[in-house]
Formats: sequence, C-alpha cells, structure tokens
Amino acid sequence: MSLTIQLQTMLSMITMGVWLGASLDTYGKLLYQPRSFSWIVAIRDFLFWCIQALLVFYVLYQSNLGELRFYVFAALLCGYAVYRSLLQTVYNYVLDRLIAFVLSIIRFIKKSVYYIIVKPIKWILNLALSFCMIVLTIVWKICLVLSSVVWKPLWWLFRPIARWIGGTKQWQKVMPFLTKIKEVGRSVWKKKDKR
Repeated sequence: MSLTIQLQTMLSMITMGVWLGASLDTYGKLLYQPRSFSWIVAIRDFLFWCIQALLVFYVLYQSNLGELRFYVFAALLCGYAVYRSLLQTVYNYVLDRLIAFVLSIIRFIKKSVYYIIVKPIKWILNLALSFCMIVLTIVWKICLVLSSVVWKPLWWLFRPIARWIGGTKQWQKVMPFLTKIKEVGRSVWKKKDKR
C-alpha cells in the first residue's frame, strides 16, 4: 500500500470519526431515548450502529479496498476526539436552530391548513346544518297550518254525520286522547323554538 493511499485512508477515517460524533448527537436529539429498557429502542439502536458500520466500511473500501489496519481505528478515534473537543458545541447549536426552524415551519403549515381548509369546512357544515334546521322548522309549521286548515272543515263536515250515526259518544271518548296528542306536539314544538 502506497503512502498516498495510507494518507487518504487516514483522512477519510478522521472524517468518518467526525461523522460518527455528529450522527450520534443528531440521533440523540431527534429520537426519544427512554430511561427504561425497550425492545423497540434496542432494535433501533442496533440498526443505527449497523448503518454507521456499513458507511465506515464503504468509505474504507473506497480508500484502500477495505484493508483493516491499526491506524484505521486510531484515525476513527482521532476524528471522534476532534469532533468532541472542537466541533460539538458549534454543531449542537446549529442543529438546535435547524430543528427549531423546521418545527416552526411544521407549526405554520398546520395552522395554515387549519385556517384555510378545516375551519372553512366546519363553517360550511354549520351553515348547512342551520339551513336544514330552518327548512325543517318551516316545513313543520306549514304542516301544522295545513293540518289545521284541513282538519276543521273535515270536522264540520263529518260532525253531523257522526251525530246522525250516533258515533258522537264514541268520538267524545276519542277526542280527549287526540287533544292530549295535540298538546304534547305543541309543547315539544315550543321547546324546539326556545332552543
């Protein structure tokens, strides 16, 4: 292995050490880490480290065709130490600002969707419901008026016939029941009007 390839491998592994430190901080900030043991968190951590190992090996393969030497691990540790000592504070500050910016954009999109789409739909549905209640009220009142208009002439028409047949006594027995139904209907209707 030539000196150029060794130098290239060293620099790439130092870079990957910095990458490992940054990705660890990003992983810790973006994903919730519970204190108690959880299989989901364990599987997630295992997948994270598998992906990191594959990335490191891919970069190593591109540098020296995947030859593992002691200085490869030393360079990784050196890069991680450089990140921890020099770059961690700046990176965490930038990462916090970026996360806050993304969250503010998400909140803005949610509010925009609510005020542009959800709230108008609610208003239209309430308006349609109010309109339906008005129409039903008008139809109900028209039915009451029509029933009273039709009922009275029929009553005056059939009353002599009922007397002639002798059904007045039976009608007098039914009449209190019909009056009671009419009173109940009027009381229900008054309660609806009060609402």
